[in-house]
Amino acid sequence: MSMHVIAGSGPVGSAVAVCLARQGERVRVITRSGTGPAADGIETIAADAADTGRLTDLAKGAAALYNCASPPYHRWPQDWPPLAASLLSAAERTGAVLVTMSNLCGYGPVSHPVTEHDPQAATGSKGRTPRGRCAPLAWSSRTCGSSGEVGYQFTQPFVVDSAAYQDAFGAAPTPMGQALPATLTWWRDQGRAAARKE
Repeated sequence: MSMHVIAGSGPVGSAVAVCLARQGERVRVITRSGTGPAADGIETIAADAADTGRLTDLAKGAAALYNCASPPYHRWPQDWPPLAASLLSAAERTGAVLVTMSNLCGYGPVSHPVTEHDPQAATGSKGRTPRGRCAPLAWSSRTCGSSGEVGYQFTQPFVVDSAAYQDAFGAAPTPMGQALPATLTWWRDQGRAAARKE
């Protein structure tokens, strides 16, 4: 049994934590609020992952450190660089493998299926931010204003070539008709769980 440290408890961080715990791994989830999925084998700790010293202490002995954090979209240029640097430094200091959840904003507009060999050619500040990410839905006026620079992802084909991933991991992408209902069910269940806590 290995220890795995996850920064962030949003949809990706929570799913990774639960999956690892079900496999019998020890999981430590770090968020500023100390919240995270409640399951056997999962420990939640309140800490700021941008605090390199604290993160390094919490990652000592970990097999892997997962970057699943997600600062508010309008704060990417300010929040991502110190957070990404802290995660990288903690992984280097502890010897943990750094696993980073990310997206495709850094590639910018493309006219062909995106591969890992394409250049990082983002046309806006969010896509040029290190470990930059983009949210498919915008929930605040500040976020809405920030979303325009990646609007091309929703007005023209934005396709990923998954051949390298499939070759490496033997898994195919989940079809949209299957992924969308599963995601909506997950969000509905999270809302019900939050309501029960109140």
